[in-house]
Amino acid sequence: MSYTYKIVQDLEKDAWNWFEACNKVGHGVDWKQRIDPEIASNIAGKSKDGAYHFLIPYLADKWQNDLSVSKGADYISRRFEKCFSEACEKLVDISGHPLYRNDFTIYLTTFPRGPYNFDQGALWVCAMWFNPIANFMHEVLHFQFIHYWRNDPSSEVSKLSDESFEILKESLTVVLDSSLMPLIEKADKGYDIHQELREKLH
Repeated sequence: MSYTYKIVQDLEKDAWNWFEACNKVGHGVDWKQRIDPEIASNIAGKSKDGAYHFLIPYLADKWQNDLSVSKGADYISRRFEKCFSEACEKLVDISGHPLYRNDFTIYLTTFPRGPYNFDQGALWVCAMWFNPIANFMHEVLHFQFIHYWRNDPSSEVSKLSDESFEILKESLTVVLDSSLMPLIEKADKGYDIHQELREKLH
């Protein structure tokens, strides 16, 4: 099967990631602690309109004038051009199933967080992280697990509580280990709160 991707730079999608990250805690991580507190104070606890009033011009300037962002975006583009097909083949091999869809959207973001949208086949890749293929494989492995196990009523995974499912879903990315380098830029380390389970699964 042939798989395709598109890389999208969209200020609204980037702003959404900043807003969501600064207003929630996930997998034991308070995401706003990963950015400048002065910047976070303009986003955390604000209405979406209020936060976007700050974020859109802030991010427009960042995309235009921050050299690390433009260089990172170029690097991501080159990595996907070179490795996307191989990454898809490896994910099929790992999961034992064709990818659940044949087209993916990669939204570039400047916030150090990589959320996803399963229904749209979309994921956010941080322009300042130099492991875009590892990021892609991490998120699409989630997609595979959701589609073939979580959404299958005959699977034991479908019977897990939401909390247990999230823990298992995140821990299973331990299979993206150093044996996959140099296809992936670095082994998947996961979240701190899942390390004990990840070690057992590995």
